[in-house]
This record gives sequence, structure tokens and C-alpha cells, in this order.
Amino acid sequence: MVSPKIVGDCVGLHPLVVIGALLIGGALFGVVGMLLAVPVTAVLFILGQRLLVDPAR
Repeated sequence: MVSPKIVGDCVGLHPLVVIGALLIGGALFGVVGMLLAVPVTAVLFILGQRLLVDPAR
């Protein structure tokens, strides 16, 4: 499976995180969940980094 690697590199997420997000999004919300899973995961990842790394910001 090359696509999680490519998507992960473009978005900045590990390929296993991309696969997990797709599985969870698909299980919860079907095709729409799979389409939105990676962008939502990337946003949550960035928010988590900003809140945990630099909480004074």
C-alpha cells in the first residue's frame, strides 16, 4: 500500500496514523468519514502539537 505513505508525506502524518484514521473514519461515518478522516486528523495533530509544545502561545 503506497497511498498511505504518499498521503502521510504530503500531510505530515505517519502512514500508520493515516491508515488508522481511514479505518476509524470509515467505521464511524462511512465514505464521508474516510474522505474527511485525514484532514481532520492532521488538524487535530497540529492543534495538539501547538497546545502541548508551546502552551503559553
